[in-house]
Amino acid sequence: MSAGELFGEMSCLKRTPRSATVVAERDCYVVEMLRNVLDQLKKDPKFKEEMDRKYKERVFGLQVRNLPLFRDLPDDLIAWLRDRVELENFRSGQIILDEHDRPDDMVIIRSGLVKICQGVSHLYSAVDILNWPGLASRLATAEAGTAMALARE
Repeated sequence: MSAGELFGEMSCLKRTPRSATVVAERDCYVVEMLRNVLDQLKKDPKFKEEMDRKYKERVFGLQVRNLPLFRDLPDDLIAWLRDRVELENFRSGQIILDEHDRPDDMVIIRSGLVKICQGVSHLYSAVDILNWPGLASRLATAEAGTAMALARE
């Protein structure tokens, strides 16, 4: 590694043990950034893009190889996947997939927890659409709840 490169950011952000030891080869200066600084930097789109690129480059293949489904894939196919995967972040309570969505992708949970629910689709049924007054009331209530949640952030 040389001047201007980051190290340790993945461990810091994910609160996981470090995957390597870093030793200075000659006298050097380093800048230590605490977790709260990195949390603020992640809000910048360019910084987040660079962090995602580094994750894909350094960690993606190793994590995917730990999954039984991908364990025996050749390196060139893992590289092909790495170049096409989209990294997404979701807030607590945010819907990732609705049970009645048409599937065109697969999701691998990189960190955190998700809850799987059945029978609680957020898509509107034929009964909802035929009951316009009830649907309008539900939409108004949902919109007010979203506005209140955003105001708290």
